[in-house]
Amino acid sequence: MKIWLIGAMVGFLLSCPLSNVSAQPKTQEALTQSSEKMKVPILMYHSIGNDPSNELVILPQRFREEMSYLKKAGYTPIHFDQLEWRYGGGVLPAKPIIVTLDDGYEDNYREGFPILKQTRMKATIFIITDVVNKPQRVTWEQMKEMQSTGIIEFGAHTKNHVDLKKSSQHVQHEEIEGSKQVLEAKLGKTVSAFAYPAGRYSPTTVQEVENAGFSYAVTTKPGWAEPKQGLLTLHRVRINGSLSLNAFKRMFP
Repeated sequence: MKIWLIGAMVGFLLSCPLSNVSAQPKTQEALTQSSEKMKVPILMYHSIGNDPSNELVILPQRFREEMSYLKKAGYTPIHFDQLEWRYGGGVLPAKPIIVTLDDGYEDNYREGFPILKQTRMKATIFIITDVVNKPQRVTWEQMKEMQSTGIIEFGAHTKNHVDLKKSSQHVQHEEIEGSKQVLEAKLGKTVSAFAYPAGRYSPTTVQEVENAGFSYAVTTKPGWAEPKQGLLTLHRVRINGSLSLNAFKRMFP
């Protein structure tokens, strides 16, 4: 009897389909249904320095205070490839958060990188590839150093920071796919995330981003990111230099 039962169980297991355990991308409907459980704040920074006249510049001390607070408040910094939203979300850590910096300013390396290391935070820097090595911009050597630590990953921000919404499809293709190719060739690592310059894009732009092979793309639309927004049109939370620390804490309790 025992032998018969064991044989029957083995036969049943072998007859079960394996599709349920394979890592197949889920449909947009499935992503939407589960999105309430997968909201993630994607913070948008630019330059780290001292320029009170420019809202895009945040003081190094304030950046340090914000990163320290997020760590103490229990947020877990992740990179885009840890989202796994293409496959239904995966298992996200407690209170996940993504820190991004646009444009690739040199102060991201000089001021931001040491702070991120000290506070044990991660970040994604979106690079305008044609201005790398130019004055006040990061160099390829600095980027390789930051990437080697695992703290910084790099995303594409076009080649020349053009207005993609107003550009021809040919220009969009060159700016989007071209920036991805340059970054991957220089850094030797797949680039999975893209940021639209000034948040400007059209349906054609989104299609070009998808055709280039990006898994995620971020806009400047305000709010926490969630899959139902579309993985190539995710929202972000803009952090201005004038934002008080108390206001920052209220945004991320």
